[in-house]
Amino acid sequence: QFHLTPLPHSTPQWGGVAVIDPSGSIDTLSPSEAAASPILDNQQLYPEDLALQSVAATKYRNGILNTYTSHEDEIEIAPLPGDGNDQPFFILSESGPQYVVAVEPYGDAQGLQELWTIDGQNGTFERYVPADSLFGPQRAADLVRQSAPQTDWDRFTPAEPILTVIDDREYWQVRVVPEDNSGIAYVAFVDARSGDVDSFEQTDEITQFLRGETPVETPTETDPSETTAETPTVIVQRVAENGTVIETMTVYDDESVEIRTPTNSTAGTENTTARALGS
Repeated sequence: QFHLTPLPHSTPQWGGVAVIDPSGSIDTLSPSEAAASPILDNQQLYPEDLALQSVAATKYRNGILNTYTSHEDEIEIAPLPGDGNDQPFFILSESGPQYVVAVEPYGDAQGLQELWTIDGQNGTFERYVPADSLFGPQRAADLVRQSAPQTDWDRFTPAEPILTVIDDREYWQVRVVPEDNSGIAYVAFVDARSGDVDSFEQTDEITQFLRGETPVETPTETDPSETTAETPTVIVQRVAENGTVIETMTVYDDESVEIRTPTNSTAGTENTTARALGS
């Protein structure tokens, strides 16, 4: 769409959706027709790039000159750690598919200035402005890292921080995923005011927390005839240079630890065996 003021410029517009049937026929639908189509119900229709560009363009709300001078009320899309961990995030809500975009104030601040939601079917934009000071998604990801120093953060990354309201209090819901994106290791909830972090691995625990309940671990059913778990004699930890525990191994009375050094036919280096001492 072309605009003459304040300077001649154009803005991208959503033109519609092309539906291809099994025979290869193409049916072009307008945005309203696509939203009303039963075969596209609850589908992601509004373009992701257009949603992000539209939110980013609100930085010019106080004029172009403002972005070069005082930067009053200027925003920027919140940067996030990791590759391919970019906004907008796509979620399925009770009202249908939604895009979520968090923005921060211009500059080095890591606070949440606004949260935008975009209807994934018709492109309707809504803006949430927090009444209190909340830190942003980048800070939430940093707090998740700090709360779990035992995690090997070279192999895992905090992903998709999404603002969630639980009992009228805002939390950043952060998924911790392996670098190969093969699944979700656990989900962390970061209080957007205090910075407290609660982490859960089980779906039931996550569901309970989202309901405002205190997650309770379900006791594991055991055979009454089973004996009490054996106490390990030795615990071996593999520790990185920075002090992070990479791997832990337990050794019991009837087991031993064999430490092997690199050898060849001429080195003559002997293997050293450390045996666990029985009680």
